[in-house]
Amino acid sequence: MPELRIIDEDAVREKIFDEHGKFKEMWRKLVRERMEERAVTRAKPWTRENVVSFIYNCRVRDNGIPVFKTHYGGQPFVIDSSHYVLAVCWFGKNTPYGRSQWFSNVPKDLVDRMAKEKGDWRWLCDKYCTTEQKEEIYGAPVIATYRIMPR
Repeated sequence: MPELRIIDEDAVREKIFDEHGKFKEMWRKLVRERMEERAVTRAKPWTRENVVSFIYNCRVRDNGIPVFKTHYGGQPFVIDSSHYVLAVCWFGKNTPYGRSQWFSNVPKDLVDRMAKEKGDWRWLCDKYCTTEQKEEIYGAPVIATYRIMPR
């Protein structure tokens, strides 16, 4: 029978978070390295088709809200002089359509605009989607699902 271990949650929090509730530098670096590793190995190229597919699947099929992340820990996602963006589908039905997606070779002007403005999926939709796609995307409901995590 495996040995039961008691974990002191307060001690773990002290090792990971600073007094302001932010990750300590060591943990930020570790998370950043993992994110960059995933970006390089799993990114799709930034094309009209790939961006529309993500937005469409998130809004229409998963009923979520697409969010495009350009930075982590105050640092932009730039790897080997290529700009990366992490697209995340917030809320939704938590289906495979709502999974996050890395994009590579994102034009710098779009990254800068995403970093400054909220609701970036809307102007990306207006830029890349057909009229029919826009009608479906804007008409789709948002479903907020949640799971109660055991303590």
